[in-house]
Amino acid sequence: MLHYLSAKVSYAIANQYGPDTLLYPCLYQQPLIDNWLLKDYYDFKEWIKRHDPNQLLTAGFPNVIIMILPNNNQSQQDLKDNPIYAATQLAKSTLIEEWQKLGDQSLEFLQDSKKWGKQWQNINQNTWDKWLNSQWQTYYTAFPIGDPESDLTCSLRVGKNETAEEKQEAFEVWCHQQNQLTKPKDSLFETNEERFLKAIFKLTDIETEDEPPKTKYSKQPNLNVGSWWAYVFDQLRTSLNAVKNARTWELPTAFTVRSSLSGMGSAVHPIVNEEKPDRISEKEINEFWSEKFGLFDGTEKLNATEIVKRVLHKLLPEILNYEEQEISLYYPDLTAGVAGYLKNALLNNQQSEIDYYKRSCHKIYKEIQPLLDNDNLSQSWGIPWINNNKELRLSNTIHHPRLLNAGWLLEDVEISHDSNMEYRQKLEELSTKRTTIQQVINKYYPSNNPTNWYILVAGDGDSMGDWLRGSKLKNYGEYLPDELREKIINDSNDEIPKEYKEPLQNFLEVRKRMGPSTHSALSRALLDFSNQLVPYLTEQRYAGRLIYSGGDDVLAYTNLWEWDNWLWDIRQCFKGQEDPYNEFKNEGDYWQWNKPNKPKNIAQRPLFTMGKCATISFGIVIANHSVPLAIALESLWEAEEEAKDHYTKKDNKDTYKDAVQVRVLYGNGNTLKSTSKFDIFNQWKQLLKLDLEPSLFEQAATIWEQHPIPDQSAIEPWTKAFYSRRDIGEELQQDYQKILTSFIQGLWITTPQNNLDKEVKNWLKLAAFVKRNRKISLKQE
Repeated sequence: MLHYLSAKVSYAIANQYGPDTLLYPCLYQQPLIDNWLLKDYYDFKEWIKRHDPNQLLTAGFPNVIIMILPNNNQSQQDLKDNPIYAATQLAKSTLIEEWQKLGDQSLEFLQDSKKWGKQWQNINQNTWDKWLNSQWQTYYTAFPIGDPESDLTCSLRVGKNETAEEKQEAFEVWCHQQNQLTKPKDSLFETNEERFLKAIFKLTDIETEDEPPKTKYSKQPNLNVGSWWAYVFDQLRTSLNAVKNARTWELPTAFTVRSSLSGMGSAVHPIVNEEKPDRISEKEINEFWSEKFGLFDGTEKLNATEIVKRVLHKLLPEILNYEEQEISLYYPDLTAGVAGYLKNALLNNQQSEIDYYKRSCHKIYKEIQPLLDNDNLSQSWGIPWINNNKELRLSNTIHHPRLLNAGWLLEDVEISHDSNMEYRQKLEELSTKRTTIQQVINKYYPSNNPTNWYILVAGDGDSMGDWLRGSKLKNYGEYLPDELREKIINDSNDEIPKEYKEPLQNFLEVRKRMGPSTHSALSRALLDFSNQLVPYLTEQRYAGRLIYSGGDDVLAYTNLWEWDNWLWDIRQCFKGQEDPYNEFKNEGDYWQWNKPNKPKNIAQRPLFTMGKCATISFGIVIANHSVPLAIALESLWEAEEEAKDHYTKKDNKDTYKDAVQVRVLYGNGNTLKSTSKFDIFNQWKQLLKLDLEPSLFEQAATIWEQHPIPDQSAIEPWTKAFYSRRDIGEELQQDYQKILTSFIQGLWITTPQNNLDKEVKNWLKLAAFVKRNRKISLKQE
């Protein structure tokens, strides 16, 4: 929803002021923007192709919009004809207008329903309109590009009517004004830069000496305020945070029952007393919400915003101008991780497991079908890989993964009924049958059930503020072709004049500055990552579902059989490193498709990445099916934050981030937490590939707890002693010892000593957990 509203605001601003006004987010190849362009400008079909529905439904727009605007010489207090104020008011009015449309459409949908429309006809508008009107409260700030009291450019060139001393003084004053405004850590320009610039100005003076004035000055460079771009941007972000922290957010007072989901706002309810419309008892509210209305669970009570979110998927065909059948393909539930199990079986030619799954679902469906509508399980899995795979030949009705989870069947299935009494009767019948349903499920899957666990992953690029400030960039010399750089540095034949040679060589040792063009390249790299690479890896290479992908942020739903390989692939493409599947070549830190049959959503051109110096950190939650989604999400954000806080000592400095934390949330409330650097995680992945029983990893964890290693040199003897006492075959024993030794040594180097023992044990326990739960035992029929 935020994605949609932010896109609407960005589209309105682009239409009013032009797309180049928007610095962030970038609108290029954005599916929603392209969809609206095709709708409003039909002639654009020659250049813009219609996107797949799943691209439209993947969130990626941020809640912050950055524009470059003139101020028409207006002061901050003079709002008339001030484009900055006008743009912010356009953004605000568009947001409120589009939000109100969604609210109206949601209420109309509920009121127009033949089944439950009557109950929603007389809704108390105080619980609807007042809450929706206060949902979005905007704030903004502005910062000048360059000191407003000075020129945008400055030249080191000495004019006819001035001396070199006067020009130098004017230049220093100009630089001082820009430094005072933007407050960089080190004032611009430093000595080597200034010497190089003076040499270049002197050179262009000589080269253009005999040319006419118009041509001469067009070839001579000037300095401009773009050199302070990174610091202007940094000051803008600081100013925005100050405004954000100082604002006040007003919410309507809730005089009745609050939302049971968030505890905020009044639960929406009807008017039961026309004379006193705001008077209603808690019992009457509970009775109203006891109806599921095909959208709710019969116990929850929601405020207006939460209802809009719940109804939104019913409105998408109309909002996005797509057919309902196309849109319905992309809504998974927490049992859809079975897709990874079936995909793994298909890739490994285990057709018997696929057939067994189909028979099991069919049997369970026949057992409970008399109590259900025929169409109750007809919706798609919500996993693009499953929806697009014809080889499995799955029926959404009798092969739906919900059939392997009695809880989901009871909680999420809508029961047909003509009256409240009939509804309650059928609900009781279904509840009493739960034991029978579970017995049927256990008959086919007596130990591990492929729906027992669901996995959520959240990732965020590390130190993006440093990238925006330019502190992660290399020296200028690193951005020159190798041959040219070597020629400049090793100019033994004095091909470069002496007065230019030393300034140029010293300039190559200066760190490159973040200017507008470099900022644009950074944005393009993040756009390719979030709009092309992440969606492909998540939903086509693997059987997952991308929830949010915007810039350097990733939120995805994946499965027990693929999460580790998916995670490593995402990290590799973010850094532009080697693709484990060799589908992309990574020359020059770009990723470019390198196979036949290119996916239609992947461009043929080289795709930008952040490069090998960039890092990203992830939090992963593997949750038991009985763990509520809200708890899993809360733990997910904590895992991501702790991954970023993970540090190791390097060159006597604490090196943070570039890490992953995996949490297993058991149904009994226990948590297994494992954290490491990404490279060590890749070493751990190798342990899962070896054909060993899960119990061996648990034994290793137990022995480590009883006999931890006192010194790094003892790691190899420890692993050798452990596996030499296990009857697993000589060849496998050697492989295991080599991989385990490498993994523990990596943990030893990159993990603080006070956490080392715990991390070794937890990673070994996690390996046992993953291998045990990936193995689905099939009962002989």
